[in-house]
Amino acid sequence: MANRRWGQTAGRRATPIAALLLLAPGHAEAVPQGSVPIAFDPPLRQHELLREWTRQTHRKQQRGASAEQGAQRHLAIVSVHGGYRPQPLSAPLAARRKRYARLIQREAARHGIDPELVHAVIRAESGYDPRARSPAGACGLMQLMPATAARFGVADRWDPAQNIRGGVAYLRFLLERFDHDLRLALAAYNAGEGAVEQYDRRIPPYPETQTYVRRVLGYLGAV
Repeated sequence: MANRRWGQTAGRRATPIAALLLLAPGHAEAVPQGSVPIAFDPPLRQHELLREWTRQTHRKQQRGASAEQGAQRHLAIVSVHGGYRPQPLSAPLAARRKRYARLIQREAARHGIDPELVHAVIRAESGYDPRARSPAGACGLMQLMPATAARFGVADRWDPAQNIRGGVAYLRFLLERFDHDLRLALAAYNAGEGAVEQYDRRIPPYPETQTYVRRVLGYLGAV
């Protein structure tokens, strides 16, 4: 309700309800002496109602989208937790893990992913070796292919910070694409999204990919 008239009575003694008279616009001359008139805004016309409905609907949709995005971000973290216990590392591997732990923690937090998942992927992909290169041409800690690096804005695949940033962004993308199914996301990280789609959203029957998924889950202690 608009406060068009209430400001005129601010600070005055409260008026008994019996003395209040509700008036329609244009009938101010009917106010008995001593009564306090209360004015209402005129009703909205049809085009005004449509405009107001559109505005309110848009606002609700924005709130709903924000809530859904927050839920999805949370799901990406929850999907990894399952009572796992990361497997112990050798001393050299633990030292390399520690070297990149801060970068991994930062990017994992940025994308809403459990950092232990990122550690497990890096351990399987490169053993924390930033100079690792596969026969297929994947490079760096998270073994990014040139097309994947370009897709996620990585200019230098050999730079650990950029490599981790691109790899975590890709992992997050895959988790969302495959409805937070960790096994499918890992299979897609290894064999490509198209391969998982080709086999009806199942782990492709490639020995390398199936071994890779088991290895990463094993590093998480999830198998």
